[in-house]
Amino acid sequence: MTDHRESQGSSQADRDQESVSDLVHEIQSSAQEKAQGSEARKGRKRTPNLLYGALAILLLANAYLWLIQPGWLSFTDDGPSVEDTLRFQMYVQAQRIQAYERTEGTLPDDLEDTGTPFEGLEYRVTGPASWELEGEANGVQLTLTSATPLEAFMQGEEPAEGP
Repeated sequence: MTDHRESQGSSQADRDQESVSDLVHEIQSSAQEKAQGSEARKGRKRTPNLLYGALAILLLANAYLWLIQPGWLSFTDDGPSVEDTLRFQMYVQAQRIQAYERTEGTLPDDLEDTGTPFEGLEYRVTGPASWELEGEANGVQLTLTSATPLEAFMQGEEPAEGP
């Protein structure tokens, strides 16, 4: 009987030791989970802080650009000059004159024959197959003849008269 009691005692001791071992293992696991959760919470706390910091910097930069309007940021495009606009109108009108001459076989008597003319343009027939187109806008005067290549005229190779 004593052997039986001793074996029961040793198995009881084994069970107690297993219980203690399980308990220690659970405590370690719980401690690891807490540590990981703490690290995750720290990471989560950092993210909003970084996000708020970046947002604050962005708002300050936006306020600076909007309120101060630094010179290096301003883009000024005044659009085409008066001369460029006049050159383009004369180019279009010359195209109309050439199209009329191709379809009708003769030069138009006046600009209205080619369609609605642009304001400030004057047209003269100078020979059987030659013409001259003068334009004036805001003090800028240009002359285009049938002998002038349109590409050269558009590139400004024809000198402008006036201011």
